[in-house]
Amino acid sequence: SLGVEGQVMRVFVHHALLAAQPDLVITDAEAAISALRMIKTEADIAAMQAAVDISERALQRTLDGVTLGQTEKQIEQSLIKFMFDEGADGLAFNPIVAAGDGSARPHAHAREDYKVKAGDALLIDFGARKNGFDADITRTVFLDHVSDEGRAVYDTVLAANMAGRAPTPAGITAPGSDPAGNNVVEASP
Repeated sequence: SLGVEGQVMRVFVHHALLAAQPDLVITDAEAAISALRMIKTEADIAAMQAAVDISERALQRTLDGVTLGQTEKQIEQSLIKFMFDEGADGLAFNPIVAAGDGSARPHAHAREDYKVKAGDALLIDFGARKNGFDADITRTVFLDHVSDEGRAVYDTVLAANMAGRAPTPAGITAPGSDPAGNNVVEASP
């Protein structure tokens, strides 16, 4: 028998395993595997921190090099290069680098034909992989200056984030703390 992560295993892999060994019993071991991952050793925590540190250094180098007129694709290429230069073993996932109207698209792809300009919001969603652990970082910056509308959105998101982080009573789960942040967003102009 074989225990697998049911949310991760692809159907074609399932079929291939059964074709190779028809009497194989495949069970969803997602709960057991997830429970093991919940507990991190000091080495695990250090590896996670290393992935984050690599990512943050690469992001800073990328942002330091952004110039108006660059394409999203050029910025993405710099980010990837810097992650490897900083010691990444791989990418946690394909990064999202999107500016202007593209920054509002949740799963945007870097465009070769969009050149960043002053006032653009630049969204970067990325992460480095190091020692089997992945970082996942999302940042939005404004290029050159931020508009009044952009500042208002930033202030609202920051206030919602802080409200969601405020101490909650014992026993409240993460979804139970959502209303605090949502209330801030709903009350914004």
